[in-house]
Amino acid sequence: MDGVRRDPVVAPAPAAREGGHRHQFDHVDAEVDQVVEPRRRRGEGALRGVADVILAGAGTARAEGYRRPVAKPEFAERRARLGQLVAPPLALITRSGRLPDGAVGPGSGFAIAPAAADLDALTAQVGADRVIVAGQEEVDLSVAVAELARRGLRRVLLEGGPQVLGQG
Repeated sequence: MDGVRRDPVVAPAPAAREGGHRHQFDHVDAEVDQVVEPRRRRGEGALRGVADVILAGAGTARAEGYRRPVAKPEFAERRARLGQLVAPPLALITRSGRLPDGAVGPGSGFAIAPAAADLDALTAQVGADRVIVAGQEEVDLSVAVAELARRGLRRVLLEGGPQVLGQG
């Protein structure tokens, strides 16, 4: 998809690997995470710093404790020069119409759902102008990205989760 950046740096959190189950290499994962996690965070911050919008599944946002992105001073000048918002909003994909608390809200972020989702609940949570209907039973990611682009959000950072990354 044009304009979509899959985030190869932001992998599932260690607790989410293997479906949340422990396995024989957990001690290796812990050692690797001590080295990789700081780099992952820096990479995540840089990619978020240039994105117009951050696209992720609601399940991933819930599991990883996503919150509304905040402005980062190191990106302020660039974002202003490009006419971007001070921080990229979240656009969360949900099949059910359920969103995690604190990640999006009225005037902050977007909910992307199929027509079969509980659109009334989403409208109550984020506002009618922030609900993007893309698909009938399942979210059609290409329709969602096209609608974000129509709204001026062309630099899409696709963070996941696994079902969303599989579509990108």
